[in-house]
Amino acid sequence: MTRVIIFYCSVLLAVQSAGCRNADSRRGAPSGANRPPASVRATLPPGSFGASWFPAGPEKTFVKEDLFNRINGAAELFVEMGFQRLHAQRYRNGESAIDLDLYEMENATAAMGMYFHKRGRETPIESLVGRHTGNRFQITACKGAYFFQINNFSGKAELLPAMSELARSVFSTIPAEEPIGLLDVLSKQGLVAGSEIIVRGPQSLQTIYYLGEGDILELDGRIFGIAGDYVQDDNDRLTQLVIPYGDPARARSVFGHLAAHLDPQLHVIRHDERELVFRDIKDKCGGALVAEDRLELRLQSPCAVFSH
Repeated sequence: MTRVIIFYCSVLLAVQSAGCRNADSRRGAPSGANRPPASVRATLPPGSFGASWFPAGPEKTFVKEDLFNRINGAAELFVEMGFQRLHAQRYRNGESAIDLDLYEMENATAAMGMYFHKRGRETPIESLVGRHTGNRFQITACKGAYFFQINNFSGKAELLPAMSELARSVFSTIPAEEPIGLLDVLSKQGLVAGSEIIVRGPQSLQTIYYLGEGDILELDGRIFGIAGDYVQDDNDRLTQLVIPYGDPARARSVFGHLAAHLDPQLHVIRHDERELVFRDIKDKCGGALVAEDRLELRLQSPCAVFSH
């Protein structure tokens, strides 16, 4: 009898504990110091918007463990970039429905990073203010530590005004965002507008260029880098990637790791203590340079750029 009582109490405690976790998840309870302020989370996603759009059922919340079931195939990039929590809410107006996926990210740089990876060619919607791109199928946007997408799975053009109104509601709730210093790292001269990409590990790096296996630039899901495309005088293009490590010794260490673990298909042309130059299988060249506390890489470039 004693064993039965002990077993029953253990089960009861486990159920109560799980119930608390689920309740915290629904309320958006903090999971770490980097989460957005409670005053912001309390009103996101909006309960309703416009005159006739209301939630169709309860909000669904997904944490890191759940995200792979929700967006299989894309979750790795979100997690690497700094995903904290996803709030999913469907809204209805009669027979019409639109869906909001609101991602809490670690900070504004992480949110902007996801936006850069998902925006495609930016096509802003008239009268909608805020960093976004969209059409009648989807609006993709970010502000502060939030990245969000509004989906119209029916594709009906008449729902675009409602999608825009929902986006305005989300934008208005998030406080004014602080400047993202990483955006100033790249030179603006010759930069192709809309080509910026933020990296934070192998998933995001491989969307730009494959340098080698694993986390070859040792970003460790903590250090952000930024890349962009540049047009040269002869209209040739190259990609520049800058990673500020904040420590000269760290930058030199990563440079050494890159040189030692460079992908075998990249043929090394020149290598000294500050510079590494290589040619790829497309007969384009790339290079890495240690510049004080940062690593500067030029990729997919004409080889003449590296000639001395």
